[in-house]
Amino acid sequence: MGFPNSEDAGLYLESEIDHQRFWVRDGAAHLEWQPFTLSLPKSLTNKSVRLIAFSKSTQAYIGVGPPYFRTNRAFPGLAFSKIFSALSLSAAYLLLLFFAPFYWLTRFNTCAPIERVLAAFIITSALSFPLFFLAFYFPSVGRFFAHFWLVLSSLLLLKVVITGSYLRWSGTPKDCLLILVALTVFQGLFLFSFNMVSVHYAANYLFYPASWSTDNQIPTTTARLLAQGTIFSEWPFGSWRLSDRPPLLATLLYPAAVVTRDFADHLDRSVASMSLQICGFGLQNCWLLPAWVLFRRLRFERQECVLASLLLAATPFIFFNSIYIWPKLLTGTFCLAQYLYLVPLSRESNPQPGLRSALGGTAAALAILSHAASAAAVLGIFTAAIYVLMSSRRPRPYALSALRRVRALGSRVLVAVLTSILVLSPWLLWTKFGSRSSNALPKYFLTGSFGFDTPDESVAHAALGFYRSLALKQWLSSKGLALATLAGFYQGDLHKAGLQNPLGIITNLWSALQAVRAFQFFCMLPSLGLLLIPLAALLYSLWQDRIRGDVRRFIAGLTIAAISSFVLQFAVMMSPHLLSHYPYFVPLSLQLLAVIGVVILRASALVRWTAGLNYAAFVFFWIVLAATKTPISSILALLVSMGLILIATVILFKLLVKTSGASHSLMKPRCNPAVRE
Repeated sequence: MGFPNSEDAGLYLESEIDHQRFWVRDGAAHLEWQPFTLSLPKSLTNKSVRLIAFSKSTQAYIGVGPPYFRTNRAFPGLAFSKIFSALSLSAAYLLLLFFAPFYWLTRFNTCAPIERVLAAFIITSALSFPLFFLAFYFPSVGRFFAHFWLVLSSLLLLKVVITGSYLRWSGTPKDCLLILVALTVFQGLFLFSFNMVSVHYAANYLFYPASWSTDNQIPTTTARLLAQGTIFSEWPFGSWRLSDRPPLLATLLYPAAVVTRDFADHLDRSVASMSLQICGFGLQNCWLLPAWVLFRRLRFERQECVLASLLLAATPFIFFNSIYIWPKLLTGTFCLAQYLYLVPLSRESNPQPGLRSALGGTAAALAILSHAASAAAVLGIFTAAIYVLMSSRRPRPYALSALRRVRALGSRVLVAVLTSILVLSPWLLWTKFGSRSSNALPKYFLTGSFGFDTPDESVAHAALGFYRSLALKQWLSSKGLALATLAGFYQGDLHKAGLQNPLGIITNLWSALQAVRAFQFFCMLPSLGLLLIPLAALLYSLWQDRIRGDVRRFIAGLTIAAISSFVLQFAVMMSPHLLSHYPYFVPLSLQLLAVIGVVILRASALVRWTAGLNYAAFVFFWIVLAATKTPISSILALLVSMGLILIATVILFKLLVKTSGASHSLMKPRCNPAVRE
């Protein structure tokens, strides 16, 4: 138990003849005893070996039991059956979690069919948050409502299947949902097909050195402890308080934790852990819902939406942050939804502006309730929305006076802001009067220190004290180093963040190739990779006014939202400028813009080759390298996941090259200067 093969602790078997070492795989045991099977060469048969465990740290411990030889082989397919069971349970849970709100939206025809799934996602997330307070104060009542939610959805689903009313649900983005399910299945099969000591920490170690601390354990552990009613007595995260991190992802996982608790005596412990994590994968993959709506608003054809979705899914940023289930990618999802609802295209009328503003405000609040770092992005999106709405052109017969336009804009923004405050207020009041927060994250953001030694100090007092001692020259120097960090040229900020060997220990070509994953995880420009080229091409096309009408304004607004969010965060943040410390709306929107550039400009051979090479690099560094030297626990699960990768690759490259060389319909034709009038 403990943390074998961390920086300061390890476990290995050593031959007493030639002192050859056979290391137990990287992975934390999650404070539980975990069996591990070590395959040894036949040359060691009947030879003496020693089992060596060591720990150089007073904070990292390791315990080890006596080794034993297993004479019977494991039942064939046992590991795959566990993964398959976890996938089935997770799929059923996610369907029931979202089905009731989706069903009522179809009954009332409140939203356009293409947006119905996204609206159901937002409404479900907002309705799930009160479960936190119920589970915290009245655990049995919280469990009752979790059961009621799932039973109600089951009954509604049964009614729909019996009556066949689902056949009338035209316009539902079936391709979008199919890709979302396929992504979740692939991630579950691939991640858990390897023997990583503990399934709890599989994502932490499989992609080393692209790794972080135990942040991905917080949502699942919080949900599990809330379901048990032991949130305070068994809280395992040291100086971090429950009120220091908004728990939206944990509340979305809470009903699943209640179900696994109900069947704890009949459910394998690893299956329960995998089920909660795969549910997290599915929730994180909901970035696809607003992205698909955005693609359709840009008038992409169905095949173009599929191409853009596959290109986005096959980026290091999206892939790793989908399976490392901290809620940061979820914040990017809600921020993108906020932009979509606040900045509609002129041809849209469903839902009505007031309801659209309310949904936008709800999405903004949910982004902050996922992770407080999204506050800068929420403000940036409001700024971009105001700009786009003010600059929109309307036909003369329907033109409003300047005063009426300002009033209409003001009412939209006011509705969105008031809705955000309404949704946020229970959490803000609880962290102030219910369970006081130490405000560690805001302090770290503004001063570079969590302030655990002074937990009762206010954020304002900590920030003022920090800036009084900060000279302008120091501030400018820190921002210069921040730019170098974001570009991947400076690793000092990685050490400031507490990472001893952020790029791993580079001793050979293999470890140097693995370090690429760390660059792509920690630094913004390396995370974009070759997609920088189509991103630059798209921005150049915007600059040259080569994209048509309201679509141009919509893309420009998304660009402004990303830039303003980045500038606000960059100017104020004094903690290390790692990609993981930024609002994830910023990298998500940059990846989106790059993929939009690929689809619109793929008539260019350079853009097509760039997109293809970027996809190939992702598969090599994140799939092939990760799988090559990692012990496999289920070869069948790995083969099925590789089959899904192969299918996605064939579809992606087929769609990527499917162009006649003509410009996209959104592009204005170039004028020939010789014939211009």
